[in-house]
Amino acid sequence: MPQRIKRAHGVSVTAEECQIFRASMKGVRPLPPSPERPAASRPPPQANQHRKGRKIVLQEALHGGPGVPDLRDADSVSYRQAGFQKKGLEQLKRGQISMKASLDLHGLTLEEASARLEAFIDEMHQAGITSFLVVHGKGLRSGPQGPVLRPAILKRLSLRQDVLAFTTARHCDGGSGATYVLLKRA
Repeated sequence: MPQRIKRAHGVSVTAEECQIFRASMKGVRPLPPSPERPAASRPPPQANQHRKGRKIVLQEALHGGPGVPDLRDADSVSYRQAGFQKKGLEQLKRGQISMKASLDLHGLTLEEASARLEAFIDEMHQAGITSFLVVHGKGLRSGPQGPVLRPAILKRLSLRQDVLAFTTARHCDGGSGATYVLLKRA
């Protein structure tokens, strides 16, 4: 039995294995060292809603944007974010998800309502509440231009990344004058 020689890292090899290795490595040269590149640091994440500014977001809500449905004439509206299960939306529609809070926007201007909605959603995140009711009214007294607040609020909700789903409330909770909203967990 050939004698084994103990090498670094506890590996033992025979003299014959050493000769074979050296013969196979003959003429091999180490690669030149590569210049060290500093690791590129990623910029900190920025919330699009805050960066754009609330006025720009309000304009997008009023005039729509890519993928934003036209909600002006719809009596019953449902929306779910990509990846959110249909089953969850159906539970929301049937009122099987308990609403933990509500926001009444009756009688407010569009800018006032949008500001209150933004502040309310921030409060809901801080409180850990993910389901709430927004009462916006049906817009019956809006005059010939039709409802203003309801479609703008619904478009605004559909633009937010933290809104998983929303749907028109059941008749007992306000019907088309109110909306159930479901948020992502913070």
